[in-house]
Amino acid sequence: MTDPNLDALRAQARAKIDMGMLPATMPSGVIGDYVIEDTRCRLCGQFIKMREFRYVVRAHSKVMGDQLYNLHFLCHAAWQLEASVITRDPPLQNNSAPIFAGPQPLPEVNSSFLVQTPLTMMTPWSQQLLAKARELVTLGQHQFAVVLAHAACEWTTEEAINNLMRQSAPILDDAIQSLLGHTISLGDHKVRMVYGALTKDYPWHSPGGAPWWKDWDTTRELRNDVAHKRRRVTLEEANRAMSSADAYIKHLASAVLNALK
Repeated sequence: MTDPNLDALRAQARAKIDMGMLPATMPSGVIGDYVIEDTRCRLCGQFIKMREFRYVVRAHSKVMGDQLYNLHFLCHAAWQLEASVITRDPPLQNNSAPIFAGPQPLPEVNSSFLVQTPLTMMTPWSQQLLAKARELVTLGQHQFAVVLAHAACEWTTEEAINNLMRQSAPILDDAIQSLLGHTISLGDHKVRMVYGALTKDYPWHSPGGAPWWKDWDTTRELRNDVAHKRRRVTLEEANRAMSSADAYIKHLASAVLNALK
């Protein structure tokens, strides 16, 4: 995907939703996998190249009817945000909050978010997704904030494992991608197995694990309930998701940097 920009992708998503070329409703099914043959993204129009991660969404649109939609990772996030605007899911804590809609300037990432973080291992897209998630919290859109925060974690995890594999065992890259299957977060035991072997870092171990792990794992379950059961999210839960996602991203960035030294 060439030079992606989340705001530009949101504008494309909104235009295609308005034209009936992308669904305006939440999907009836979603899977994620690694592409084995180049396939075109239904949002940006560029190819999702072999070995890149994609989402396959089953949903209904006005023009296309019931379809499977192939989407890049970031294109899926952009479409979800615009679909949330269309469906008008009401905020829980602040009913007067404006709906998060349309392309807006990217908020500055607070300096405390970046302090002591190896920026070379923490991609701008992880930062952008988490910054957008925080903005959604301030607007009362707690459900979508939680989903987007965990999308930032998944993006970080995929980047981390790709960087580690390129240096440590490039010949095994395809086999590892196949092993990981449909998930790219440390919530999955297969991902933990690969990540731990490559970094010697085990934040999930108890006792002695990372202090943020329990909160992050709890908010991961919350994210699944939001995505699959449309569970409501309180302000406290949303803030906990932001904090644990921040800690997750910083921890992985540092662990990968240490492993690559």
